[in-house]
Formats: sequence, structure tokens, C-alpha cells
Amino acid sequence: EVFSRLAWILATVDDEDLRDGNEAVRLARQVAEMTRYKDPTVLSVLAAAFAAVEAFDSSRAIARRALTIVGADSTAAGRRLRVQLESYVQQNAR
Repeated sequence: EVFSRLAWILATVDDEDLRDGNEAVRLARQVAEMTRYKDPTVLSVLAAAFAAVEAFDSSRAIARRALTIVGADSTAAGRRLRVQLESYVQQNAR
């Protein structure tokens, strides 16, 4: 969880001196591998990391994979994640 949170921060922080997309991708990939690419929250972090390095095709593919896993999750967390991922796919499609 710590690596996942750090990857999120490195990918999304507003301060350009702190942002490090390449390190975010490395950390997020490591966590995704540890979870066998089956944790949609981890995949959302990986999608953000790919977007941070402008690898938008990879970002969309990972977001879609996470959406497949979230599926019909009707919990509040599931709904929030689905909205985040769907907007992410749309945002990166531009």
C-alpha cells in the first residue's frame, strides 16, 4: 500500500519538482505485479502513472482492465472508482 500511495503522489502531485512519472510507473508496476494485476485500485494508480509519462494508450488499457474488474461493484468505493476510471479513459482519449 505504501508503494501504491507513493506512486500516486509521484504521478499526480502539482509540484513539478516532486513529480516523477517514471518512478511512479516503476513503483505502480511493482505493486500491480505483486497483486497480479487484479486490484482495481492499484491499476488506477498504474493508469495515472502511465498518464504522467504521457503513455496514454497504456493508461487507457490499464483503466479499462480495472473497470472490468470493478464490474458491477455497487459499493460506494466501487462507484467512485468506476467514475474515476471512466473519466480517465475519456480524458486520455483526447
